[in-house]
Amino acid sequence: MRHTHRSLLNATFAIGALAFSASQVHAQNTSGCWQTGWQSGQPVLVCGDTPRDPSGYQDMFTAIAVSDSTLNWGSSWAYLDLQAAERNAMARCAKTGAKDCKIQISGQNMCVALATSGPDKAWATESDRNGEKAKAKAIASCRKAGGTRCAVPTWPCAHDAIQ
Repeated sequence: MRHTHRSLLNATFAIGALAFSASQVHAQNTSGCWQTGWQSGQPVLVCGDTPRDPSGYQDMFTAIAVSDSTLNWGSSWAYLDLQAAERNAMARCAKTGAKDCKIQISGQNMCVALATSGPDKAWATESDRNGEKAKAKAIASCRKAGGTRCAVPTWPCAHDAIQ
């Protein structure tokens, strides 16, 4: 089951005179604008007359931080710069109480996946432009690392819905 980054939010946010529904991220709002990500805690909007693929407007970044000792992790997605994506993943990992979080994978316009096997303390990360392929690669790599119960707790894609 996907974590929060795949869940659609029900809250509504107001940005100046523009309002958009967070459950319709990457969809055009009534003002003709598209949300393409987040920067400095604020939504980034691109406005135009015709609907277009918002991924064409901005490069987006994603990252996963992992604790070797606990297998706790933090992930981020939909960031406009790599450093912000990595900082957010590290902060989310640290919030789990882990003291040894490290960025293990990050990507631009990609999906990244983490597979873990708790009993063996084995884990692996992989990337692909397709989330399902990234998951499959991570599970295979986790098994190669000695994991007997590899499962994927997170697989954020750079252009996933808002956080």
